[in-house]
Amino acid sequence: MSSTFRSLIILWVGILLDPLGILAIARGEGVPSVDEILQMEKRIIETRKGIHSGRVVVVTRLTKFAQDPSQENVTKRYETYLEGGNIRADYSVGENRRQMIVTPDTVIRGSSNQRSVYVFGPETRAKVPQGVPDLLRLGIVNWFYDTISNHGYEEILLNPNRDQFKVEAGTDAGEPVSKVQFRFSEGRGQRQPDFGEYWLSESKGGMPVYIGVRVGEGEEQRTQSIKVKLKAYGSGRVWFPSQVILRLTKGGNVTTEEVTTVEEAVFEEDIPDETFGIAGMGLPKGKIIDFDGELATWDGQRVVKQGEEGNLQFDGASAIGRRLWFTVISIVLAVVAALLLSMRAKRKRPA
Repeated sequence: MSSTFRSLIILWVGILLDPLGILAIARGEGVPSVDEILQMEKRIIETRKGIHSGRVVVVTRLTKFAQDPSQENVTKRYETYLEGGNIRADYSVGENRRQMIVTPDTVIRGSSNQRSVYVFGPETRAKVPQGVPDLLRLGIVNWFYDTISNHGYEEILLNPNRDQFKVEAGTDAGEPVSKVQFRFSEGRGQRQPDFGEYWLSESKGGMPVYIGVRVGEGEEQRTQSIKVKLKAYGSGRVWFPSQVILRLTKGGNVTTEEVTTVEEAVFEEDIPDETFGIAGMGLPKGKIIDFDGELATWDGQRVVKQGEEGNLQFDGASAIGRRLWFTVISIVLAVVAALLLSMRAKRKRPA
C-alpha cells in the first residue's frame, strides 16, 4: 500500500471519527484559527437544531437561591413535546398543572386551576407571551430552564462580539476536553460578562460539557456557568444532557444553584398530531374552550361551539338523534298545518 493511499485512509477515518476536529486540538497538533473555532460552534448549534422531533421529561430544583430561600427545593416538572414547528410543554408544580402548545398558527394555554382553556389564532397569537422552554437549548444556553427560550443559541456560541481566543487541551472527570477561552469585546454593557469559556468533550460528539462567563474582579466578581452531563440517546445518535447544573456566584460564593435532571428523552420518533391540539390535552368533559373570545365546550370527544344545534352536554351521537327527531316533528307539524288549511278552505266554500 502506497504512503499516499495510506494517508488518505487515515484522513477519512479521522473525519468520520472526529467531525469537529477536536482530537487534533487536544493532542496539540495545532491551535485552530478563529474561523475554525466558529465552524466548530456552528456545527454544535446545527446538530442540536437538526433534532426534528422528541419527547423530554425534565425536573428542575433550586438547591440554592440566596435571593429567596423559600424557593429552594421546590420541584418543577416539564413534559415537553417537539415536532417540526410545533412544541408543547406540560408544566407542574405540586398539584397545579399548566399546559401550553405553540404551533405556527395557534397558541393554546390551559391550567388545572382555571375554568377555561384559551386558544389564540393567527391574528392574536403573536400578542401572547409563549414561555415554552425550548428543550433543544438545554446545555447550550447558560440560564434557568424555565426562561431558556429568552436567550438565543448565539448568546455565547457564535457571538460576534468576542476576541482574544485561546484553545488548550484539558480534562473533565478524567476525560479529554478542549477548553476554549475568549474575551467579550464591544457591545457589552455594565455588569455584562467580560470573559467566557466552554469545554468540548471529545468522546461525546464534541458537545459542550461546560459553559461559563465572568465579570469583575475579587469580591465583586460574578460568574454564571452550566456544568453538563451528556448521554447518548436514540441508539447513540443524539448526544443530549442527562443533567445540567446552573451556578451563579459572587465573590467566590454560590448565590444560586439550579439542578435540571432529564428523566426521560426520546428523539426522532413520530409524535401524534393530536398532541399539539385540544384533543390531546386530556381535558375533562365540560371544560370551556375560549377561541379568541368565542366560547365552546369540550364534550369528552370533540369541541362543541355555543349556538350549535342541541344542548352542549350531549355527545355527537345524541346530537344526530335530536336532529332526526326535530326533522320528524317538523314534517308532522307541516302535514297537520296543511290539513287544517284544507279543512278551513272547504268550510268557506259556498254550497
